[in-house]
Amino acid sequence: MKNKLQASKLSDYKDEYSTPLIEGFIDAQTLTMVYAKSGVGKSLFTLDLALSVATGGSFLGCKVSNPVPVLYLDGEMNKATVNKRLTLFDADDRVDANYRVNDTDLKYYTGDSDGPVRLSTQENRAGVIEFIKTSQYRFIVLDSLRTLFQVADENASSSVQHVNDFLMSLRHLGCTVVLVHHSNKDGLAYAGSTNIETVLDYAVGITKKGASRQLFVSKNRQDSGISSFDGQYVDFVDAKFVVNATTRLDMQSVCDGLIAVIKRHQIGTIKDVVAYLRGKGLSINSSDGTIPKIYNKYISPYCTDPDFSTLQKFKAALNTARNQDHSFSS
Repeated sequence: MKNKLQASKLSDYKDEYSTPLIEGFIDAQTLTMVYAKSGVGKSLFTLDLALSVATGGSFLGCKVSNPVPVLYLDGEMNKATVNKRLTLFDADDRVDANYRVNDTDLKYYTGDSDGPVRLSTQENRAGVIEFIKTSQYRFIVLDSLRTLFQVADENASSSVQHVNDFLMSLRHLGCTVVLVHHSNKDGLAYAGSTNIETVLDYAVGITKKGASRQLFVSKNRQDSGISSFDGQYVDFVDAKFVVNATTRLDMQSVCDGLIAVIKRHQIGTIKDVVAYLRGKGLSINSSDGTIPKIYNKYISPYCTDPDFSTLQKFKAALNTARNQDHSFSS
């Protein structure tokens, strides 16, 4: 370590730039978490994403810039279920012929006669690292955190540190990684310790809205185009997830509506603000429900009212509403 530190220079980073993997969605060599309640379709969504990366084409209308072979480690489903899903994606009436499943493009592994695939031991994780070093696979799906890593206590920060270490090791090998995880009971946030999110570049939640699913982007460290999908409805049509343009959440209207009810002194606490936004279809977990985060994500990008043009003015407007309206608890 000492020799490596001595050799490190600022110039080592001058030619390093983010490279889009899926244009307008995610960059290469990043870490993404996809989370949802059981039965919502997080694995189906991730499999469509993986096949898009492996074989080219597009995902949610975004072009795959650099197709790469995919390694999919599945700790949940049996082989019959996997076969059913792969057959579905390889159907004859699939719109884009480039999505054909190919053994070279996608290595899908659920385990063998010795048991299901598990990454709970250092030995198994090291084995995956060594395999990747000598393989062509540079897009890795881990489905799911709960079954693959068998974390004893998801709420304990220390219990998920080995997961973070493994993710970072994969990224250092030049891999893009998607980690599939479960949400909490209300489906609005991922389950467990916030330490899970520490090393992530992106976090995308999925909820079921009737026949559609709705996406929520809760983290975008790389400032990529994935934020444009926050609140977006998607449908599974012809064995492919597609954007539902007719039910896209109108964030401008949400922002204007929130400002209006604050100015009418109908709500004045951050708790009421969060409840209002959730009522409009937005997924906001407890860590996102703070005044600065609410303002920066839901007010600032869309605000046209000079009375709400800064965080300080937003706070002042809430304070005024809280002091003048006693119909709610503060």
